[in-house]
Amino acid sequence: MKKTTIYIIILLSFLAFNNKPKPTLYIIGDSTVKNGSGKGSDGQFGWGTLINQHFDTTKIHIENHAIGGRSSRTFLTEGRWEKILKNLKKGDFVMIQFGHNDGGAINDTTRARGSIKGTGEETQEIDNLLTKKHEIVHSYGWYMRKYISETKDKGAIAIVFSPVPRNVWKDGKIPRDGYTKWAAESAQTLGAFFVDLNEIVSVKYELSNEAKLKADFFPIDHTHTNYAGAKLNAASVVGGIKTLKDCKIKQFLLTEKQIEKRKKQIPVLETGSIFPMPNSWIDKDTGHKLVRLSSVEGNNQSFYFHNNPFLASTDGDLMAFYNSTPEGQRLYSVNLKKLENKPLTNRSKIGGEIFAPKRGELFFQRKDSVFATSIITQKTRLVYVFPTDFKGNISTINADEKILAGGYKEGNTEREILKNFPEKKDFFDRIFDAKIPNTLFTINIETGELKQIHHENTWLGHIQFVPENPNMLMFCHEGPWHKVDRMWTIDIKTSQVKLMHKRNVAMEIAGHEFPSWDGKTIWFDLQIPRGETFFLAGTNIETGVEKRFQMQRDEWSIHFNISPDQTLFAGDGGDAGQVAKAKNGQWIYLFRPEGDILKSEKLVNMKHHGYKFEPNVHFTPNGKWVVFRANFEGKNQVYAVEIAKN
Repeated sequence: MKKTTIYIIILLSFLAFNNKPKPTLYIIGDSTVKNGSGKGSDGQFGWGTLINQHFDTTKIHIENHAIGGRSSRTFLTEGRWEKILKNLKKGDFVMIQFGHNDGGAINDTTRARGSIKGTGEETQEIDNLLTKKHEIVHSYGWYMRKYISETKDKGAIAIVFSPVPRNVWKDGKIPRDGYTKWAAESAQTLGAFFVDLNEIVSVKYELSNEAKLKADFFPIDHTHTNYAGAKLNAASVVGGIKTLKDCKIKQFLLTEKQIEKRKKQIPVLETGSIFPMPNSWIDKDTGHKLVRLSSVEGNNQSFYFHNNPFLASTDGDLMAFYNSTPEGQRLYSVNLKKLENKPLTNRSKIGGEIFAPKRGELFFQRKDSVFATSIITQKTRLVYVFPTDFKGNISTINADEKILAGGYKEGNTEREILKNFPEKKDFFDRIFDAKIPNTLFTINIETGELKQIHHENTWLGHIQFVPENPNMLMFCHEGPWHKVDRMWTIDIKTSQVKLMHKRNVAMEIAGHEFPSWDGKTIWFDLQIPRGETFFLAGTNIETGVEKRFQMQRDEWSIHFNISPDQTLFAGDGGDAGQVAKAKNGQWIYLFRPEGDILKSEKLVNMKHHGYKFEPNVHFTPNGKWVVFRANFEGKNQVYAVEIAKN
């Protein structure tokens, strides 16, 4: 009996120890600690965004509450510190870095964020011109001591940092300012830990020079770092922590071996929960592996969902994608085996998404000229120049890769509408109502012959040849889907035009059509009526026979696509603002037809993605991955998710 009691006591003690909540590291500061949302949407990062890379987050939770534009004073007066205090508990940690904004005006109508310089007890009583409130303003040191003392009162540990330096030089050195001294005095007065981050980083900066630092770390201004600069500063923070005697936070730092081991492991993470995400990870909500395909600096995006971006090469499948530069879009390729990114052409301000796998060429358009670039040699040739009175735009190549096709819009009406009303919600109905004359055309690549094959006084779009049949061209009547019979085909040899789906119910909509790989079926999003019942439907081009697979509201996707073996579908989901009003629809989906329904599997949790940038799914040629684009890292990138679950 005694032995049993002892075992129970030991077991309960073990369980109690293991159920002990993880400590939390709270970080407070300004934009040099967290810039904007912390995801680098403007190319700027604070060191607090990257600090998690140095900690064992299975043992400590990290919350970065720093916010741009705040001083030691306004972080307090805005109630941000109060929210942290409510949750702060014994054993937690608080990192504190202020000073960059404390030198501003104490009272004005724009920011009113300055504190009194120094660490004294003097005050200044004001009627705040910005907040319209009466306020007693204290010294920088007073606010810092308040954070420290209230942290310690909660049984938590405060660590004060002097402000990270700007890229400002004098006589070949980075000047040290008073806030370093005042931060140190505030910490020492109350027995808090202090890291002279300003000195640590300044010494590193002074190994370089102002111009090089601007190029390497400060491309936008002299205060806010890019990713590389934030990485250096975060490492400096950790280096400073390691010098602190008896500071318990050191036990949560990763060792160099752990960091190297972590680099080799595929981490399990919530997609978009940290910035940056690693090059590959497993989505913790789905168990599927993701890989970032684009590595070119700037914003990158994959092709529109119905345009084939893939080309087989001698050393692996290549996929084309766009990179945005200040000069305009440029085309790059990614080797899907090696993940190498290479430019396909040095030309910018280009359009058209047309791969010709048999030719080994990429076709694109710049202004009035059509070009083709060899994927192997990188040589570019001029294919065609549009006449001055017919400025068309190419969009597709036929199955035998001899004919290009596209559309022409008469006059400048559409261009003027888009200029004056750039948002889709504003221009969409206006262009439809304008009844602008539109023309479909073809260009013979070998002879250069231009043929106008179809004219209508309505908005035409989604022009695409179907696979396998070199004469079959799809197009659509653009406009509000509930007002148009949208999907059509034209045989470019016989000029026969056929409607692929006729609306039969009020507010029925059909669209975002795409062809099957065998060229026999046109698949499309079908809703009867709009926003109520959802189908993925397909019409046989030859017979007109239609099949439908129903899905749930949350499974509806902006775009769908079909696997090369034509057994699976993928969808890019949608948020609550889309037509389906989905409550839980922000996923990349895989669909398996079962009878007359689609059974879904979630591949990627997209809750951190902004759906104004539509993901546009593609299956890779081997059918093992789904490619999509997303912005959950703060900028537009191209990713692939593996269909087989890890």
